[in-house]
Amino acid sequence: MAIARGRSRRWTARSAGICGVRVQRTYPGLAVNDQLEIGWRIGERWWGQGIAREAAMASIPWGWVHTGFRCILAWTTRANTRSWGLMERLGMDRRAALDFAHPRYDPDDPLFAMIVYGMDRPT
Repeated sequence: MAIARGRSRRWTARSAGICGVRVQRTYPGLAVNDQLEIGWRIGERWWGQGIAREAAMASIPWGWVHTGFRCILAWTTRANTRSWGLMERLGMDRRAALDFAHPRYDPDDPLFAMIVYGMDRPT
């Protein structure tokens, strides 16, 4: 289900995107491997409506309750200011020591250099 633009939001049969947490096991040898990751993909049509933030704010507590991980990580490219801005609004901070070169992209690709943000489990 997705929220459509308009004076009042209404439900449609179109998906706005996805969001959730998962244990990252795609990149053996990288510091982000075997860590709890939060990620989102929101269709451009729905950008700027707070959907990613709302979904992430629901996913983070779920991650704390249902996993034993000490932190939740997220990553994006330096150029994706919208995503890392959201990471900061969610209370995440830069974890530059965990930045990595994405193994699926060539060094000249804009998606090659990934920056990492994280948040620690509340005490």
